[in-house]
Amino acid sequence: MDCWADSHLHSRHSFDSTASMEDQCRAALAQGLSELCFTEHFSLDSQVPTYGYMDWAGYRAEFEACRRAFSPQLALFWGVEVCEPHHLAGDYEALFGRLPLDAVIGSVHNVAHQKLRRLVQERGPDRASALYFQEVLAMVETGRMEIVAHLDLIKRYIGAPLTSEQLEANRPVLERILCRMVEKGLALEINTSTLQKLGEAMPSPWLLRLYWELGGRKITFGSDAHQPQRVGEGLEWAFSLAREVGFSGFYTCRERELCYHAF
Repeated sequence: MDCWADSHLHSRHSFDSTASMEDQCRAALAQGLSELCFTEHFSLDSQVPTYGYMDWAGYRAEFEACRRAFSPQLALFWGVEVCEPHHLAGDYEALFGRLPLDAVIGSVHNVAHQKLRRLVQERGPDRASALYFQEVLAMVETGRMEIVAHLDLIKRYIGAPLTSEQLEANRPVLERILCRMVEKGLALEINTSTLQKLGEAMPSPWLLRLYWELGGRKITFGSDAHQPQRVGEGLEWAFSLAREVGFSGFYTCRERELCYHAF
């Protein structure tokens, strides 16, 4: 395999990490990785926690220093993870058009400006799941991104994998999400950050197989690491799952274009 990549991780340029980019890169080399894409949290929405944290000049400077320092052993790319990119979509498009980013990852962390943890507490797991997936559908319909991150993130805040009943109840909207992703050429991320606590990645094996059955062939892999000890965690397991489902390879993102790598 020509590329061993972690395409979703964070550093101190995200509001919820204190890790230096250098430490993340050293951890990647220790794990045998050949490629990283930093995807720092970013939002233009003043009502979400990521707003106002990004220092673009600082992010770019540290990234470029690490890219020089770790070449050629480790290929480095940079991007952002945007919460609810379908809100203020035109503003994001204008900003990102001026930046030489490699990847934009779209994710849902809030529904109507309510954090998912509070949503689960106030509405209960079943209703929260339904509201969450409706927001994901809105994101893939009108948001501009290359990759959809942690598709069933709501389960992290429920504290357990979604039940078969919850999945079946949401199957119509899930199929609409996945079909729209296929139509738009978006990649589905296999995010391993819930593997230890919940026993499955995001999306669940059931959802990944549904994506395949609906014609989805574009996947990426990400540890979502916020600390060096989590870089690359679970990726070998995720590669094996993807092969088992039927995928012949995976994608990374460079200059806002998805690039295929065979297993």
